[in-house]
Amino acid sequence: MTHAVIRVRSDIKVRGDISDTMKLLRLNKVNHCVIIPDDAVTKGMLQKCKDYVTWGEVNEETLAKLIMMRGKLVGNHPITLKHIKENSAHDSVVKLAKAIYEGKEKFADMKDAKPVFRLHPPLRGYEGIKRSYKAGGALGYRGEAINDLIVKMLGPKKKEKEKQKPAKKKAVKKVAKKAKKDEPAAAPPLVESPSAAAPPTVERPPAAKKPIAVKKPKATKASEKSSPKAQASEKKEPKATDAPKEKDEKEEKPKPMNKKKVAKTIDTPEESSPKEQASEKENKKEADE
Repeated sequence: MTHAVIRVRSDIKVRGDISDTMKLLRLNKVNHCVIIPDDAVTKGMLQKCKDYVTWGEVNEETLAKLIMMRGKLVGNHPITLKHIKENSAHDSVVKLAKAIYEGKEKFADMKDAKPVFRLHPPLRGYEGIKRSYKAGGALGYRGEAINDLIVKMLGPKKKEKEKQKPAKKKAVKKVAKKAKKDEPAAAPPLVESPSAAAPPTVERPPAAKKPIAVKKPKATKASEKSSPKAQASEKKEPKATDAPKEKDEKEEKPKPMNKKKVAKTIDTPEESSPKEQASEKENKKEADE
C-alpha cells in the first residue's frame, strides 16, 4: 500500500517544525504531490503536517496516469516508455505502477526521475483549505477519494494537444486550396492602340456653396432672470439718453407757490437793518431836546 500526499496550503505563518517536516516529504510548494510508502514513520510525519496537506490510498490506474502525464526527468523532460524500459525492470507503465503500489519499488529509485509531481490546481478549486476533509474541507486524510482529486489536477491530456495541432494545419491547407480554385482567371492586360484617341474631357464648373446659417444663441434663463443686486443698480443708475429729457421737463414745469407764504410776504413790512434803527433813535432824541 502506498499513499499519495498533496500540499494544499502555503508557508505563511507556519511553525518551524511543520515546515521542516514538509521539506523532508519534498512538499516545497502548493499542489506538489509525492508517493510515499505506508509505514509508521510516514504516518507520524503526516500527522505532524495534517493542517497543510491531504493524503490517501492511491490505486494503480491513477498512479499510471500520474507517471505518464505529470512525471518528469532531470532537465524537465517527460517520462517515456523507452526510458522506463531502459532504466527499470518493467516493459510498461502499468507494471511499474503496480510494483510501486505493492511497495516493491519506489518511483524515486528510477534513474533521472524526479520524485515530485507538479500538478495543476484542481478544477473548481479545493473544498476548503482551513477545514478537515471530514468537516467538509480539503485537509487531512481522505482515503480513496484522493484518486478523484488527482484526476482533477492532472490537467489536459497530451494526446489531445498533439491531435489538435495537425488538425488545424490540415484545415488551413484545405481552405487555401479551395480559395485558389475559386479565384477567377486573370484577364489579359489591355493594349491601347496609338490611333485610338482619348475622349475630350469636359471641365465642370464648381458647385455653388450654400451659405452657412449662423444660429443665434438663445437667451438662457439665467440671463433673463438677473440678480436683485443687478436690478437695484439698474434702478439707481439712469441711462445717459434719458437724463436730458428729465431736466427739460423740470425746467418747463414751474413749481407752484405756497399761498400762505405769499400772504405773509404781502402783509409783513420790510424790516429795517439794525444800523438804520440806531440812526432813527438818535434823530428822535435830538428832536425831543
